[in-house]
Amino acid sequence: MGVITLLLLLTLPIAAWAQPDDGEPAENPVVLRAGEYEETLTDFDARFEIAIRGLAASQGLELTDDVRAQLESFKPSYLEQRATEVALVQEAERRDIEVSEETVDERVAEVQSSLVEGQDFSDLLAQAGFRDEAQLRGLVRETEQIQRALDAVEAEIEVSESEIQEFYDANQEMFQQPEQVCARHILVESVDEAEQVLGDLEEGADFATLASERSIDPGGQGGGDLGCFARGRMVPPFEEAAFAATTGEPVGPVESQFGQHVILVYERNEPSAADLEEVSAAIEQQLQTQEVAATIEELREDAGIELFPERLGVPVQSPPNGEPAGETPTGEQPDKATEQSTPDDGEGDEGEGGEE
Repeated sequence: MGVITLLLLLTLPIAAWAQPDDGEPAENPVVLRAGEYEETLTDFDARFEIAIRGLAASQGLELTDDVRAQLESFKPSYLEQRATEVALVQEAERRDIEVSEETVDERVAEVQSSLVEGQDFSDLLAQAGFRDEAQLRGLVRETEQIQRALDAVEAEIEVSESEIQEFYDANQEMFQQPEQVCARHILVESVDEAEQVLGDLEEGADFATLASERSIDPGGQGGGDLGCFARGRMVPPFEEAAFAATTGEPVGPVESQFGQHVILVYERNEPSAADLEEVSAAIEQQLQTQEVAATIEELREDAGIELFPERLGVPVQSPPNGEPAGETPTGEQPDKATEQSTPDDGEGDEGEGGEE
C-alpha cells in the first residue's frame, strides 16, 4: 500500500534533473542529450527502475525476473517520455517556475503518512526504488515543476467558436447518430407461453406488468425495458424483429438461443446528426488537447533533444499493449439480463451468458 501511495504522489512519470555524477565510467553511454544536459544509461536505468516498481505495485504484481524481462521492452517508449519531461523542465525554468520547500515537505509528509506500523521510511523508499529521501525530494520537486509547466501551457491555449464550428463542419461523420429503436421484451421458454403473452396483450394487459410477472430475463423486473439501441447490439433474430416492428404493436414469438421473445418497440429514432451545442464542449476539449500536444512537440524541437535508443540494450520496437485483457472499455461486466438479450459481440459469442 505504501509503495502505491508513493507512486501516485508522483503524478507524472519520474523525471530527475541532475547532471551525471563526476567519474561516470566511459562505457556508460549518453542516451539523451538536450543542450548541456546529458542523461546517461545509468541515470536512465535508475528512473526506469522506479517506474517499473511503481507499475508492478499498482498492478499487484511481484517483480519477478520474468516480469522484469517483459517490462524491458518499454524502455524505448520511456526514453521518449523522458524527452518530453526534459523539455517541460526546461520550459518551467524558462518561465521561472519554482517549487517551494514547503510544497516538497507536504508531499513527502503525505508519503510518510502511508507507512504501516513498524515500517521504516527508508525501507519504503528502497522498496519503491529510491536511493534515499533526497532523491525522492528531487523527483517530487521536478514532477511538480512539470505539472505547473503543463498547466501554464494549457492556460494559454484558447479554442475559438469558429474553430469549433469548423471542426464540426469538417467531421460530420463523427457526430452521426444511427437509427435506433427503443423496446421492451418478455422472454419465455416456449412458443405456447409466448402465444399466451400475445393473447393477453391483445386483451389489454399491460406489457410492463406481464414482463415483471412472466419474463425469465431478470430485466423483466424493470418491465422488460431494454432502452434504445442501434443495430449490432442485439442477437440477430431479436434485432431483425425489433427493427422491422411497427411502433406500439407487439411482435413475436421471436426465437433466439435464450428462448422465445415477445417484443414491443415503443419509440423509433431516425438517423440524425448531433447538434453542435451537444458536442461543442467535447470538440473544444479535443482541440485543446491537440494544441497542447503540438505545443509540447514544439518545446521538444526547440530543446534540440537527441535520443539514442540503440544504447538502451534492448530492441527498439513498439511496447506491448498495456491495457488489461478481458475487460470491457468501461471495466464493467454486463448483468445477466443484458447478457441474455442484448450482446452480439461477434461470431461465436451469441451463446455467452445464456442458460447452461
